[in-house]
Amino acid sequence: KWEEFPDCNDYKHQASAKIFSKDFLYPSPTPFFCPRPFTVPLFYKFANQNDYAIVYLQKFILCISVLFIVAIFLTLVSRFYLKIFFTTVLFFYFSWWPISGWTINHLSESLSLSFMFVWIASLILYLKKPTYLNLTINLLATFFFTFTRDAWPYLLIFSYAVLLIYRNHRVIE
Repeated sequence: KWEEFPDCNDYKHQASAKIFSKDFLYPSPTPFFCPRPFTVPLFYKFANQNDYAIVYLQKFILCISVLFIVAIFLTLVSRFYLKIFFTTVLFFYFSWWPISGWTINHLSESLSLSFMFVWIASLILYLKKPTYLNLTINLLATFFFTFTRDAWPYLLIFSYAVLLIYRNHRVIE
């Protein structure tokens, strides 16, 4: 089934190029190849373009990103029993099929969702405690999240603009 997705073939084709080459970072389109942002092909390269290794890697990255966002959400809750309740609810939510089901497909949705969770968690972490380390984590998450899908840069620019306006408005008052 994976071979029927044109995206899958594009990611594999792009992953076959050397990491720091033009063909990997910003390839030219051909009649049978549509260039993609480089984050997904990068992870395909890490999995040696092996179909089953890609699925396992996507599942592993989803697990790590869920652990990170749940850990950050738990810092916002003070009561022990509420932490247990929210942990349980969040883990059930993140194991829901519309989220975890993407990990078995060779599409960008799985890595995009995972990096979106990491981005949200890193943004909360930075807003809660603005240190250089937390800023660096947020910038790395933003960088990799931006290059998972074509439309994310626009959403991120909009999100940071709204956040900047909101924070500046609070300072003025």
